[in-house]
Amino acid sequence: MKKGLILILILLIAPVCYSYSLNGFSEQFARKFKNCEPFNEEISFNANGTVYHDKKQIMGWFGDFCGYRQTVRTSGATLYAACAFTKQQVNILHNALLIQPKSLGGNNPTQDIWDKYVLNPQNCKLSSKNIFKENSKVDKRYLPNF
Repeated sequence: MKKGLILILILLIAPVCYSYSLNGFSEQFARKFKNCEPFNEEISFNANGTVYHDKKQIMGWFGDFCGYRQTVRTSGATLYAACAFTKQQVNILHNALLIQPKSLGGNNPTQDIWDKYVLNPQNCKLSSKNIFKENSKVDKRYLPNF
């Protein structure tokens, strides 16, 4: 009985563990983003000794624009992106989600394309909150790229 229950749990959890592709986005996120269907996903990961908590939210259509929010938190800073993408931009960004890099941590064309749109102030409003004390310094190389 216990072995059967453990096997069922493994089969249920395994797809979740492997659902994130090498480009940093889940397959379910890509499916939902294609039509701008509301969807939330949160992941946490460790990069260079810093733990990041990444929350991506597809808000749905607001008129002619797809609402998207992303929040990335570390122990000392939080970065926010609030975006409004056109249908054409959603198509471009969705196609970028389908690109798989050859290895993890290498050149990530998906992230490069997303950065181009997220860093454009016509598409997204970026803000950050630094929770360090005044005399503390944030090492910029450990902050995630938007």
